[in-house]
Amino acid sequence: MTSIKTELARRVLAVGVGAATISSMFAVAVLGARPVMAVAPAHQSVTSANWSQGYEYSPAGGDSWFTTWADDGNLYSTSDDTTGWGTCSSNVAISKEVGSDPLNLTGSDVNCMAGWGGVGDAQGHGDNGSWKTSGITSIGGTLYLWITRDIYNDPNNGHRETSKNPCLLKSTDHGQTWSGPSQSTCFSSPMFVTTAFGAPAFVQYGQDGSGGVDGGDTYVYSISNNGSWDNGDSMILGRVPKSLIGNLNASDWQFYSGAGTWSSSTSSAVNLIAEQNHLGLAGVTYDPALGMYILASWYYPGVSGYGLLSNYPETKWNFFQSPKPWGPWTKMSLTDWNPQGYYNPIFVNKFMGGDGLTDYLFTTGNFAVPSLYKLTVVQAHLGTGVSTEYNDNAAGVTYSGAGWVYSPNRGYGDYQDDLHYTQSNGDSVTFNFSGSGIQYIGELYPGFGTANVSVDGGIPTSVSASNTGTGRIAQWTIYASQGLTNGAHTITITKTSGTYATVDAFIVTRPLTNDNDAAVAYSGTGWIYSSTTFGDYGDDLHYTQVNADSASYNFSGTGIQYIGELYPGFGSVSISIDGGPAVTASEESPDGSRVAQATIFSDLELASGSHTITVAKSTGTYATVDAFAVRTTI
Repeated sequence: MTSIKTELARRVLAVGVGAATISSMFAVAVLGARPVMAVAPAHQSVTSANWSQGYEYSPAGGDSWFTTWADDGNLYSTSDDTTGWGTCSSNVAISKEVGSDPLNLTGSDVNCMAGWGGVGDAQGHGDNGSWKTSGITSIGGTLYLWITRDIYNDPNNGHRETSKNPCLLKSTDHGQTWSGPSQSTCFSSPMFVTTAFGAPAFVQYGQDGSGGVDGGDTYVYSISNNGSWDNGDSMILGRVPKSLIGNLNASDWQFYSGAGTWSSSTSSAVNLIAEQNHLGLAGVTYDPALGMYILASWYYPGVSGYGLLSNYPETKWNFFQSPKPWGPWTKMSLTDWNPQGYYNPIFVNKFMGGDGLTDYLFTTGNFAVPSLYKLTVVQAHLGTGVSTEYNDNAAGVTYSGAGWVYSPNRGYGDYQDDLHYTQSNGDSVTFNFSGSGIQYIGELYPGFGTANVSVDGGIPTSVSASNTGTGRIAQWTIYASQGLTNGAHTITITKTSGTYATVDAFIVTRPLTNDNDAAVAYSGTGWIYSSTTFGDYGDDLHYTQVNADSASYNFSGTGIQYIGELYPGFGSVSISIDGGPAVTASEESPDGSRVAQATIFSDLELASGSHTITVAKSTGTYATVDAFAVRTTI
């Protein structure tokens, strides 16, 4: 859950990817009368993210489980240093996962890729390295696979695992055979001789590459950090025409160089994100319901590389979001995983919910612990409002029936390490809350049964807490209801069958703070309030053309997101928290389109308490204020 694993991070990101030169943008000072331009699909910024604990598949050992949803309806996945689903012992392997339930997949090994070496085999190259994968995708029934040369504990790269010199392979028979360079050719003549594009991973759209937007119908995109499996520093973006990707030629690729331009050289590529030591091997998935791209990265905290550690129990997931593949990217969440050490998280596009909010990821736990070094599934619940977690023993939670037992210090990864449970059918729990959405969090376990859930005495919904796989999973979203009328509500959960019903926590969603909320104070002579039709939050916006005009918002919480518009000619704003050092953020559209509800700035690791964010116009034609999203925990 959001704060359960300390999701918020004081990594301030305000990214502008380069300014287009626009002249004579506005003839009038009324925002609603702006010149008509092509309006991008609706975008909704993710303002909260909650995660379950992981479900490990056995015997699926290994890491870097990049996956793609192929034309035949199945998932095809990579794994590194791997046993695959039990028949491999190799540097890299390709597997197939069949099924519609992420907790009950049937896996099999398609190709152990013996030609690329056994686990840790340098194959005589004498470089303290081996082959790894960094991404897989399905396009038109053909699988494409990135393979990189990785150097372990590289002293020339902060003791990271350096990823470099990638090659691209393809398969027309779902991974059974592959064409492209052999390992010896890839070593001597890689497709790209670089670390700048040393760990490329494909941007995933829908099944078999369908559903591409922002050029994704014509191009295949890949994102890469600056050449590290762990703890990289920056990200760049490459593309290749779908019609040419099968040629496997580096000359067909281009790299985003800012302001809507592309270059054939990685040296001209701009950094979409820059965070020293905080950008490990990453993947990007497009969430069509939200109109947002989500970049999933990770790192080992407190060091420049894994080689400086003697054990590996703690990692941080470092996630970003953007309305376009080229940005602007802003931080979406930061999650601490200790002692699981989950790394290489990848959203599974096949299991992305129709609302874009309930999703699933593949990941792997601490590689030094065999029971965790498995293909692991984590449930994600993303939010577009302000979410607050309430523990099972919080005020407003009332238990009815003689069977309820409070269980503290469980050690299973439950929220705040405690839980209420009952074995008695008919026992119930109610929670009174004020908001527009609710999630009920509990445990999944084989034999746990069903419960009826109702909101405000409405028709009950039957939900199951029985794990369709094996083992226990903590912090699982068993029930969620969004889109309630904002106000007072009551959720009631009644056990109806099975061995146990559990209550771990509730997550309440409330609307964002709109720009016209009384808590937002505007200073300066230029601010204008305008109704809009561009998809802004609440269909309204505040804007100004006057430099130094400012807006301040007092809030209580542990994190804040500032939401506005991107548009050509919009300039920069200066942002400070609690009067601290100012950070510059850009509202300039990187590609000439208008983007409403864009997260312009996020600061996601504040000390719990009262804070003030101040946004001041610095340059350009307009500065906008659409909404604020607060992160908080109770």
